[in-house]
Amino acid sequence: APCTLPCGVLRRMPWRDAAAPLAALLPFIVLRGQFAAAVLLEPKQSLPVAKGSGAKAFSIASEQFLAVADYEGDSKTYRWNGTQFIVAQTLPFSASHIAAFEWDSVPYLVAIKRPEEGNIYKTSMQLLKWDSTSFQAHRSFEVGLVRNAHFFNASGTGFLAVAVYQSEDGAGDTDSLIYSFDGDTLGEYQKLPTKWAQDMTSLEVNGEYFLVVACGAADESKVFRWDGTAFALHQSINAPSGASVVTFSADGDRWIALAGGTSDTQLLRWNSTADLFGAQRSIAHSGSIKLWEPFMLDGELYLAQGGDSGSVLVAVYRWRFGALLPTIDLAVEEGAITDISHFAIDNQMYLVMTDSTEWAVRVFRTYPIKAPPKGVKAPLKVVIKYKARPCPP
Repeated sequence: APCTLPCGVLRRMPWRDAAAPLAALLPFIVLRGQFAAAVLLEPKQSLPVAKGSGAKAFSIASEQFLAVADYEGDSKTYRWNGTQFIVAQTLPFSASHIAAFEWDSVPYLVAIKRPEEGNIYKTSMQLLKWDSTSFQAHRSFEVGLVRNAHFFNASGTGFLAVAVYQSEDGAGDTDSLIYSFDGDTLGEYQKLPTKWAQDMTSLEVNGEYFLVVACGAADESKVFRWDGTAFALHQSINAPSGASVVTFSADGDRWIALAGGTSDTQLLRWNSTADLFGAQRSIAHSGSIKLWEPFMLDGELYLAQGGDSGSVLVAVYRWRFGALLPTIDLAVEEGAITDISHFAIDNQMYLVMTDSTEWAVRVFRTYPIKAPPKGVKAPLKVVIKYKARPCPP
């Protein structure tokens, strides 16, 4: 493939390193005459998988781990050895999603196993507990077709919320579930009236606990509020085809980013006067955007975006002047980003992306650039590809 980068400009960049993978280190954008701080992504590692469907970075004591859900092979956990991830444990199941949490200082993993042949609408959930050296099967239970599981704490009680996309008979008009967890047992605590639930997240606002559910198809997404004993429906969000939802804090406010799948992403801010999350703005995008991942880099808030169709499958935005401004586009040829996670080691931030069609989980180190490169005056945007070649010397 020919070189896709503006070599004449890149040769003048002060940080150029002949040994660096330039095709992945030089994306940036200038907006409205000002340089919008960019994020540079340096590929660090590629972990082989049969079909990557999820990844979650987490730590145990002072060690960094990564759990990877493989939809067509054994899922795994990895441990950071100082320079890269190495396999720590092979989990004897395929999974569509995996999450990590801690309760009473004990680490846990929760995995959504791949449905068995013969009943694609029946999902087995696996809870694993850390025994000081590895994760061991702790509890399992079966529900309908599950898209996501989210653990959170409300008023000192541990809850595992399960986004049920379809019931065991294939119906999308089915309740999602909340289980209580005491460190040993899981008990069904409450049903949530949702349809085609895709994702869940929780947040606390001024001492109040909320659970947000992204609902697919034509149903409205939901916000539930903890009343001390149960989660009551607090608000419906008119955002069809909700694919995923995340929360973040910016400018002293609490925000929700609700990815619309094939529609625009909605950004909603908590309005204490109206006592609800109000739509503030939307982010237009082409293709199918499935997820967002907030992270902090050098004291600034960024959100990484991933999708499974369109020319740009990964984008990184920076929160600036009350809005999200694009800083980098990463084109993944014929790819499908199914999950994004992040972690920090030695003051360095890393992004982890699962790509279900590239048979790899990719680890990138991130760098912030806060000033325009010397000699660059006009707006410039570079789109990079995994298969792009670096410029010749």
